[in-house]
Amino acid sequence: MSLYLRLFWTLLALTWRKPITFLETSAINLRVWPNDLDVNLHVNNGRFLTLADLGVVTLSGRMGVFRAALRNGWRPVVGAAVARYRRPLRPFQKYRLETRILGWNEKWTFFQSQFIVKGEVKATVVTKGMFLGRQGRVPPLQVAALTGWTGESPALPEWVAHWEAADAAFADAEGRRTLNSPMAAQVEGAPVSTPLRGALEARG
Repeated sequence: MSLYLRLFWTLLALTWRKPITFLETSAINLRVWPNDLDVNLHVNNGRFLTLADLGVVTLSGRMGVFRAALRNGWRPVVGAAVARYRRPLRPFQKYRLETRILGWNEKWTFFQSQFIVKGEVKATVVTKGMFLGRQGRVPPLQVAALTGWTGESPALPEWVAHWEAADAAFADAEGRRTLNSPMAAQVEGAPVSTPLRGALEARG
């Protein structure tokens, strides 16, 4: 099935699915289609990331976050994702995609999506995302409050903190590599106030 059709159906289904609270788990039942497969005839590793987005869309819609985002002119962005593949999903196999919020910090909200067949987890995808508004980043607590949630974040798993640290180090390394790239060398004599160079230096 086309990803656009899946997305359309996911959005349409929100009209009759019951609302959930901010930390509840949302689930949708899906099937593996031929265009999900790679040359090994199982779901392509990249497709898991795309399908996980459908889980986040469903979760956010059922929590009422989408309505709040539309009212406030916010747009969702993903900062990073990590996946763990345990067992393959085969052609036409039915599976259940369960998505929940692991927790949040001052900047990011962490979503976990699990692909489950008969109680067995086949793969897990964790993404970190945020909303951007007209004034910049929207704090996760502000998003949660619009759904009626007033509590603190659950304690994030220890490995998420390690992942966050590794991702920050990766971003730092990428910024420094960009500064040292041939393109950056071409502007070595440019004024320090060059917007791009200044932004990269601030990031590094």
